[in-house]
Amino acid sequence: MKTQIWISIVCIVLVMSSCDVVEFAQTAAEDRASLIVEPTTLPASEVELEQAFHGGDTRIWQTISFSFANIDGLQECRLDDQMTINADGTYEYDGGNTLCNGADNQRNKTGTWEITNQGKNILFNAGRQDEYLADVTGFDDDLLAISGQYMGLTIRGIFQMK
Repeated sequence: MKTQIWISIVCIVLVMSSCDVVEFAQTAAEDRASLIVEPTTLPASEVELEQAFHGGDTRIWQTISFSFANIDGLQECRLDDQMTINADGTYEYDGGNTLCNGADNQRNKTGTWEITNQGKNILFNAGRQDEYLADVTGFDDDLLAISGQYMGLTIRGIFQMK
């Protein structure tokens, strides 16, 4: 039993360290993000969210706040990320100059998106190995708040129209 517990602890430590998720230094960008009031209202419909998400053609969303397991300040590498959302259901992701490593090991990625569940979710890369379902937790004029799960832990992001 002690061996199983020890092996579990070692595995957790190895997984967490291999993902490079811990950066404790708080940056000026995170200081500014802490002043942002996270939107909590949701669009009235799936169509309304979809139109706001892509703006009728193309819209760029910049990460302004990001937390992992409800701890702010751990993902400095996310604060230079931006995503271009296209009206045709595709996106272009730019991970910025600072990559987080792990699954975030390349700067530019592309994929698909779709609004689902009456505007409560955004499904990225449906049917692909990297399929990801994000919960829309709030939307305001130029802010979008989403959350999801990574390795069983909650991640939350606030994005601003650029």
